[in-house]
Amino acid sequence: MQETSKSETPLPLSPELHAQEASMKKVQKTRSNTDATATRRLVQLNTNTPNVSYSDGYDILLLQETHATTQQIIDEFNIQFRTTTTNSSHWTQHCGIVCLNNKYRLQIISDGIDNGRYILANIQLYTTDNADNNTLLTIATILNIYGRSGIHSQRSAFYTELLSTPPILQTLTDIRSTPTIILGDFNYSYEHHLRQDGSLTSAPTEWINLLTEHYVDCFQDLKQPTWQKNSSQSILDFIFCDKNSAYRVEDPDHLHISRQWTDHALLGISFRFEDLIGRGPGAWKANPLLAKRKDVRSALANHIEVIAMEIPNLLSLSTTQQTWDWVKQEVKSFIKAFQLTDNNWRDKQLKKLQGKRNMMIRQSKNRGLYFQVLATIERQIGSLQESVAEVAALRAGKTWREKGEKDAGYLKRTVATREA
Repeated sequence: MQETSKSETPLPLSPELHAQEASMKKVQKTRSNTDATATRRLVQLNTNTPNVSYSDGYDILLLQETHATTQQIIDEFNIQFRTTTTNSSHWTQHCGIVCLNNKYRLQIISDGIDNGRYILANIQLYTTDNADNNTLLTIATILNIYGRSGIHSQRSAFYTELLSTPPILQTLTDIRSTPTIILGDFNYSYEHHLRQDGSLTSAPTEWINLLTEHYVDCFQDLKQPTWQKNSSQSILDFIFCDKNSAYRVEDPDHLHISRQWTDHALLGISFRFEDLIGRGPGAWKANPLLAKRKDVRSALANHIEVIAMEIPNLLSLSTTQQTWDWVKQEVKSFIKAFQLTDNNWRDKQLKKLQGKRNMMIRQSKNRGLYFQVLATIERQIGSLQESVAEVAALRAGKTWREKGEKDAGYLKRTVATREA
């Protein structure tokens, strides 16, 4: 990778931005779900302005070619990224990890090689009972890499040394307990450095075999050149997720960044982790009233047909249960998005109709002309208000009927009393 231009001041223009987070299609990138899963955005960056990271809604940034050679530079970066709290960022001369969402913290496992060409860290989430650091839950392990850019033998030697570092090989192969993500500027290219026997000139066979056996390229068939200089371009940046957790990866992003800032692209993914401790109030249930609407049934059927095409590929990488969980999450996200759009439309319509009615009432001289229209508007308002009340009743856990009432809490207390 080309180094960023140096100025006469002690601070570099920026860390090169390589964005690769579980930063998610922008779906629920910063919101906790009420069920056992949540989605977060992970990113890998190379550029000189933190505004890119905030505008795209990333939770975690992974950076390479940072030039963070002094404490003054590190302090400046932390001010720019607003990561002044403990364990919210970690910097080496070549790499950086930044938690932009204050729900997350870093637990550094190891860093090193040439003054920090890699950072191995756990991403931790504050649970609901966040009284102290003991309530942090590890949701993923991340290896951030900035490979050497010298001759092929030097590039390959970096990965050999990386695998010989004590915590690295064990962490990257023991992927059963915690999701593991490998990402960064690898500084080698499969299309330009591939030998006839399938090996690479810039990476050892042991490294390539590890990725092939245990990991999945999150971009797969969506690959585009991630580095460009003049007329040259190549794919040098990657995001790999372990095969056991690959079904949690969503919405890979490939974004162009101003050439004045970096010669690399911004890569991002969404990662849906499972929060085993900080659960919400319980199982999520769709609004049953939606099932009565033909437009909802038709749209949902079309959506299921689309996601069904992904199932064979998921089954090759995940268990049947994991695939089924993914399908349920996709259906849930679709219904919630549909419901949100419908609720927003209903609120706007109510406001608009109420405004029309008030205007007609004020025009008392023309009341005779407005009478029939006014009655129609009032019926429309009543229909929309009934829909709002039905949704509110469902949210309250109660259903009202014309000749009676069913209260889940009352029924539960009645059963408990009779059993006693």
